Amino acid sequence: MSKDKNTKKAADKPKEHEFTIEELMLHCEAITGHKREVAAGALYGCNKDKMTKTEFKERVDKFLKKVIEKKEVK
Repeated sequence: MSKDKNTKKAADKPKEHEFTIEELMLHCEAITGHKREVAAGALYGCNKDKMTKTEFKERVDKFLKKVIEKKEVK
């Protein structure tokens, strides 16, 4: 019986639509509140062709919270 409940819960929650990276970049200010340059930095090295809005926003937020090491120039 517990299997039926778990299956039903997963079926009730619809899967979020995936968008192409180009579509997300075109609307990144509306989605994340940040400019395209920030999103481009957040997606640097990303090998995905598509992702959800939630995943895109999380990636940008994580990028902005990243701590940058300060190196001295000699």
